[in-house]
Amino acid sequence: MTVERHESKRALVLGVGNILLQDEGVGVRVVEELQRRFHIPATVQVLDGGTAGMGLIEDILDKDCLIIVDAVKTGQLPGTIVRLERDAVPAFLQTHLSPHQLGLSDVLATLTIIDKRPKDMVLIGIVPKSIELSLEPSEEINQKIDTLVDRVVAELSNFGFHLSSRQGGQRISPVPNLSNRIAEDRLMTAFTMADDFGIGCPAMDSEHQVQIGLVTAMGQALEQGCDKAVVDGILEQLSSYTNAHCMAEQLLMRLYAYPHYEAHLQEHDRLAEQILDLQRKYQAGEIQMTLAVIHSLADWLLGHIKGTDEAFGSYLNNHDLLAS
Repeated sequence: MTVERHESKRALVLGVGNILLQDEGVGVRVVEELQRRFHIPATVQVLDGGTAGMGLIEDILDKDCLIIVDAVKTGQLPGTIVRLERDAVPAFLQTHLSPHQLGLSDVLATLTIIDKRPKDMVLIGIVPKSIELSLEPSEEINQKIDTLVDRVVAELSNFGFHLSSRQGGQRISPVPNLSNRIAEDRLMTAFTMADDFGIGCPAMDSEHQVQIGLVTAMGQALEQGCDKAVVDGILEQLSSYTNAHCMAEQLLMRLYAYPHYEAHLQEHDRLAEQILDLQRKYQAGEIQMTLAVIHSLADWLLGHIKGTDEAFGSYLNNHDLLAS
């Protein structure tokens, strides 16, 4: 049923996910493509929310309609498109896939308490094929991006918001073109809290601080409008330092017979490969470095520190291996 649109009615199309984790970033790719192909009316806000949680509350506040696009795990085959609406949306976000979905659930719960939650909500999800470290979506998901864009357009039309196509708005390969305001806020918040990311191993904590400092420096270089060569130089330092850090960490694991060494090694290899891939594509002009891209890298790094690295730190401390 088509809903009559009032002049004051406003909608938000929110794409979420981490673009460095392959299909996990599909929501970002979809809103990016939506902006390329269609003229967006003033009453519709299209936003890349990345992996933000509570940072999105002001954007969702007082919207009449909310359309979320995201990767979802439902147990169905990769590429399966899922649609949920109204109260089923926050209920689903509470129990599925990733931390940013739990963050969105907190946002909606808060807005419900103060009676500011959008009256109409739709989640358009797609089951991912892979959420490994990669800038490119899998073929199965990439082939569905146009379909997901069309689904968003149809939902907007159902709510009374009609989009017109841009001339020559054919399918364009995804290129990061994200919301720097959201990314800047989240980057600053994440690294202001960097002291909370210690794992109890002073040597590793010190090296993590250097990695965090290099990522922060890249963000500051972008904000200050530094030359591409400056950003590229910092990225080169980050790549070299990360390789050295991973090697040192792996030596500790082997020295102390860490039982999860192989899994941790694979995660290190993926991170190093991803940074190299990012560096190659940036140097070749294939991608545009933005604060949102840098935040996605930071988000993964901090998640790694608080996940697998913290588990290793606990192993060392539980076995009194740092006492000497």
